[in-house]
Amino acid sequence: QYLCLVRVTDCEKAQFSTHVKPADLVKFHTVYGSLLKASFTTLRKRVKKREKQRAEQAARRKQLMMEPVVIKGPKHGNGRKNR
Repeated sequence: QYLCLVRVTDCEKAQFSTHVKPADLVKFHTVYGSLLKASFTTLRKRVKKREKQRAEQAARRKQLMMEPVVIKGPKHGNGRKNR
């Protein structure tokens, strides 16, 4: 059976690689996933309330753009007839 090669880098100097047997692949994924979850504790959760407010504001702006513009008076200005 073929081995699975996994490579990891941090975009700087540190680079690691390892071979994983196909029988141990599921176990490797679970351990690696828990490691990633543990290291991403500094990430913030999304603020859904703010996203909802911004979406509502965008919908209101779009609605205003769709409304017809009412023009009172002549289209070309008051001085058009005098020329």
